[in-house]
Amino acid sequence: MAGNLVKNKEYLKYLESIKKDSVKQVYDAALPDPGKAPFEGYFTNKKYFDYPIVGISLRQAINYCKWLTRIENKRLDGKGMPHVSDYRIPEEIE
Repeated sequence: MAGNLVKNKEYLKYLESIKKDSVKQVYDAALPDPGKAPFEGYFTNKKYFDYPIVGISLRQAINYCKWLTRIENKRLDGKGMPHVSDYRIPEEIE
């Protein structure tokens, strides 16, 4: 993840993980709203993979943060390193 923006390719990794490990309803609930995409193929065309994800709800963003925290902490466990603090959505004041 670069800075505070989540790129399409990063969110797609999350979707792939959910599709593999969850039921269809959970996967479907995580999909971005295609009506909010600025361009056709925005979520699936490789030329937009480094663009920020759009069309997700606050709940979807929070679930992504929880997933990212789990993945990162698993990776750190494998290296014997301390866990990261939870990834989260910045507060309005931030």
